[in-house]
Amino acid sequence: MEENKEGTEKRLANLIPFKEGESGNPSGRPKGSKNLSTILKEMLEAEIDVVVDGKKEKKAFKDVIIRKLIQKANNGDLRAIREIFDRVEGKPKETVNLQSDNTIRWIEEDGNTGS
Repeated sequence: MEENKEGTEKRLANLIPFKEGESGNPSGRPKGSKNLSTILKEMLEAEIDVVVDGKKEKKAFKDVIIRKLIQKANNGDLRAIREIFDRVEGKPKETVNLQSDNTIRWIEEDGNTGS
């Protein structure tokens, strides 16, 4: 038990806030680095070569993905249909009924009950 207490004290001693103007990660993220969302957006905008009606065309990758999703929905893929409607119409809101007829009762120190 004494070892646990000592370990806890050491960990708590480490919880000292940084001085003003001092960073907890001085190297930090390099300037100009991109987050995942930015990289994905750029990749979706990138143009790729595709064949449409026998002709080679350049299309944005996102357009190719959208076309494929619509084709799947057209073939009856329920997940694709749901994805399209969720994106276009928004996901349906779920409601939760929070009404209750339960009464809260407590016991006071003198043994009386209350509600």
